[in-house]
Amino acid sequence: IREAIKKQRQTKSDPALCKAPFTSIYYKGSTNEIAFCCAQEKRVKLDNYDSIDDWWKSDYAKKFRQSFIDGKFPSDCHVCEWQEKNGIESDRPGYDDLPLVQPNIITGNDKEKPQYIDYRPDNLCNLMCTMCSPSNSNLVEKIYKQFPGVFRNQKDYSFDQTSQDKILKDKLINEDTLKLKVLGGEPTINKKVHDAFNYCVDNDYAKNIELGMTTNFTNLNATYELIEKFKQIKIQASIDATGPTYEYIRKPARWSKIKENMLEFSDRFEGNKKFRFGLNCVFQPTNAFTVKDWLPEMLTFFYDEMKIKRWGI
Repeated sequence: IREAIKKQRQTKSDPALCKAPFTSIYYKGSTNEIAFCCAQEKRVKLDNYDSIDDWWKSDYAKKFRQSFIDGKFPSDCHVCEWQEKNGIESDRPGYDDLPLVQPNIITGNDKEKPQYIDYRPDNLCNLMCTMCSPSNSNLVEKIYKQFPGVFRNQKDYSFDQTSQDKILKDKLINEDTLKLKVLGGEPTINKKVHDAFNYCVDNDYAKNIELGMTTNFTNLNATYELIEKFKQIKIQASIDATGPTYEYIRKPARWSKIKENMLEFSDRFEGNKKFRFGLNCVFQPTNAFTVKDWLPEMLTFFYDEMKIKRWGI
């Protein structure tokens, strides 16, 4: 596998072997689905398997990996295939730094575990953003259900904050885990996320794990005391504009408070080499026509006011 990747990278042949199916899982608890990454089009319902580990070693997973070894995109990887054929960088380079330590990953053995966990436990959120969906916000889900004539009948994404999650139940986070990525909903208010972080700390895994967390920065609670114990922390702030445009998109948040929280975060961890900060901006009809109003402020805020180490927007 390593030689195949090296050869294809050198010759720029298409497709280069993707490491995601060999190293990573994407878990979305609100829909009880799993995949190798978030870009994978068709995700698998966990109801069809006894556990995530059972899926990881299944014939489906082996066939998926074998397709890449044979130099072919699996049909579910259409997004990355289309992007790369059209000169757009796909998500695949994000997995290149993960080592391939499982020599028998096609045939399967008891020691195989994913090294990168993309964990999205449920749709618990404290905002109802205009571009969001019921599977990512329980407040948006509530609106959809209030107006079935507009949004039609919706699936039930209800969550149970007291239940033990499959990620911990199946012990997918372990001494071999190198990366943990957490999204919501909003991770900082989610008991399942806190349980996962505590699990990593209590079992002494956190010191070896690079943590990525996407947050709306509506609060600076005890979550940040937990994540400081990880090896590295990459914080991605979901900020789609500033000022009135931001407040229109991200109800009921107020831009002044969100900015205040991010600046406090920057002051608290300035000089801490573990932390990196970035902004995630969803370009959409509700902010596209006011760019001249909010983009200058966003750029000034990010590059001039934030003192913590940054990587980009």
